[in-house]
Amino acid sequence: MVLSLGNNHLHGELPEGIFRFPYLQKLKITNYFPYGSLEVNFPKANWSSPLRSLELSFVNLARELSLLSSIGNLRFLEVLDLFSCNLKGSIPESFGNLTRLTYLDLSYNSIIGLLPSSFSNFKQLRYLDLSANQLHGQIARAFGNLTKLFYLSLRRNQFSGQLRFSVFDLANIVYLDLSGNFLSGRIPPWLFTLPSLFVLHLNDNKFTGPIDQFEQPSASLEYVDLKNNEINGPIPSSVFALVNLTYLDLSSNMLTGISEPNNLSKLNKLEILDLSNNALLSFKSGSKANYIMAPNLSVLKLSTCNISEFPYFVGTLEGLEHLDLSCNKIRVIEADMFSKLKNLSWLDLSLNSQISLSTSTDVSLFFPNLRSLSCSSCNISEFSDFVRNLEGLEYLDLSYNRINVIETYVFKAQESHVA
Repeated sequence: MVLSLGNNHLHGELPEGIFRFPYLQKLKITNYFPYGSLEVNFPKANWSSPLRSLELSFVNLARELSLLSSIGNLRFLEVLDLFSCNLKGSIPESFGNLTRLTYLDLSYNSIIGLLPSSFSNFKQLRYLDLSANQLHGQIARAFGNLTKLFYLSLRRNQFSGQLRFSVFDLANIVYLDLSGNFLSGRIPPWLFTLPSLFVLHLNDNKFTGPIDQFEQPSASLEYVDLKNNEINGPIPSSVFALVNLTYLDLSSNMLTGISEPNNLSKLNKLEILDLSNNALLSFKSGSKANYIMAPNLSVLKLSTCNISEFPYFVGTLEGLEHLDLSCNKIRVIEADMFSKLKNLSWLDLSLNSQISLSTSTDVSLFFPNLRSLSCSSCNISEFSDFVRNLEGLEYLDLSYNRINVIETYVFKAQESHVA
């Protein structure tokens, strides 16, 4: 028997007798609106059931998890989803009796405390989401037994300490999100070698030290987010051996040293690269190369990277649509630097305080698709042809400059906007 009450506007109290239906195998209640208006009370004792799937979302369990110990009697349960159910307190040890669980979601509640050691019993578990709670302590050794996990999210908790290889045996993991915690120490290089890993979120933690070189980089890894940590040192060359990367975010760290842009040519599937807010990171200017690097790169963010001159490698990125060079020390921008960037639609040059915009030809030839240009706080004193001839421009920010006269014929585009 299956009972689904999804996408309704239920309110009041759900009759406890529903959970005692003798043939009920699946119960699903998703009560989007009004949020939390349906109160659900599980049987407190003598609850035995053939229930295999229990999915409750946006209902109000409104009780301490320790009072839900009767769930441990549901020995046939394979799916337990209590997403956003106003759960409080710590996870009872009795949850470890659910040895057939393959899917467990307790995210977006107010669960506190340590993970119970009984989690090691979940040897069939493939999906685990405990995100957006208040769990703390080190990530438990119990995870070492969860060898079938392919999805693990512990984001937005209070886990701390270092990641130890002995805790994990994640040969099958595809999605790993440990962001928004207090994890520290160096990022373990073995994370980049997990054979099935597709998505890795370690952002918004307290990781320090350089990223160590690693061997046998994962051929499956496509998404890596390490932003907002305290990682220092250079970007190791082995990162550029992750040849299937489409997204790489190393922003808001303490990366140092000179980055060799030629390494980008190894990441020919990369679509988004964010290196912003690494104030001591710099780039070899190289020469005006004729080859194309990272042909699929559409978003490049180099804000606050202590760049003193336009990095010529940027001019080879023919697929680029979004370019952020704000908060640097660039002095000269010439239109022909962008001659190959026909797809560029968004350009931010703000807070390059001594910048000079110049052109020797019709800018519209170089920026046929440019829709947004930000030149705030660039010490600009007058309009140049660089700005005047951008026919397709829809958004222009020239705030906090030294412009005294606005020319009535500045823009050819009729729908341009000045901020």
